[in-house]
Amino acid sequence: MARTGHPEARAGKASGFRLIPVRNRPTLRSGESTAPAVRARGAPHMKKRLSLLTVLFVVLSALAPVGTAHAKGGDGPDDDGPLCWLLAWGCDDEDEDDDDGVVTTQPAYLIQGVAVDGNGKGVDNVAVQALDASTGKPVATALTYASARRTGPQHGYFYLWVDRGVYDVVLVKRGYDATFLSDVSVRSAKPVSLGELRLDLRDWPTSTVAEVLDPVVAPRQSVVVSVAVDSKRAKVTGGRVVVLDGGKVLATQRLARTDQGVATLDLGRLPRGTHKLSVEYRGVDGLKSSKAKTLKVVVAKPGAGRR
Repeated sequence: MARTGHPEARAGKASGFRLIPVRNRPTLRSGESTAPAVRARGAPHMKKRLSLLTVLFVVLSALAPVGTAHAKGGDGPDDDGPLCWLLAWGCDDEDEDDDDGVVTTQPAYLIQGVAVDGNGKGVDNVAVQALDASTGKPVATALTYASARRTGPQHGYFYLWVDRGVYDVVLVKRGYDATFLSDVSVRSAKPVSLGELRLDLRDWPTSTVAEVLDPVVAPRQSVVVSVAVDSKRAKVTGGRVVVLDGGKVLATQRLARTDQGVATLDLGRLPRGTHKLSVEYRGVDGLKSSKAKTLKVVVAKPGAGRR
């Protein structure tokens, strides 16, 4: 069964893509003309050739019965009659495709879907493979992309052309856990729509280190904490750092990509006494949360340290 159009068109979606047939040799497309090639030969040569063809046509018409019988016998130089043999004008060579190579035919059954992240946003450049369910052999491969639609691009779209059968579909992208669907049955010409396939970011472990700029401060002095978040497997490009005193949040700061996991938080003035501060990194997609060691800060009483 031959494909009749772009998969999005078969799935009921508008598409700007045009299917270009696969050919093993150049052919004339619809609407093209041989006139430029004919003109290139020159008008004088064309007139001489037309005159010669007229004479040959009259002569060969009389010999047509002989030529036809000769062709039917299978011993002649051609199977299309003497006109094709001598003039080579407008006659098809049935064996021409065989000489040029094997003409490939493409599968006509469609599997389609959309790869999304944990927030439901489409993810492009995800490698998608259809594996034969019985052998595990890959039969089709594609990358997700932004599919053009009237309402805007649909990121994460993919389609796979396959033969009738049962397949396992695998989606893989660096930094994400692989998604695997087993026993996807393709039985009819109607596209098999898998819908949204979620890709979960792989959560790499992190470590958080924090320290107080001055562990002993005066009552009117601000407490400043510096924090560094790191991961051996991924860059820290986001997430929040939170400083707590008991269960009370004293300060919070969102890390930007340019921060490279480092932040400085001004806690302001704290009440007199000893404070045990907790510093936490709350994590982000792809990075696990982590917690620093407890910090001890002393806000000295007036006159402390004097005799």
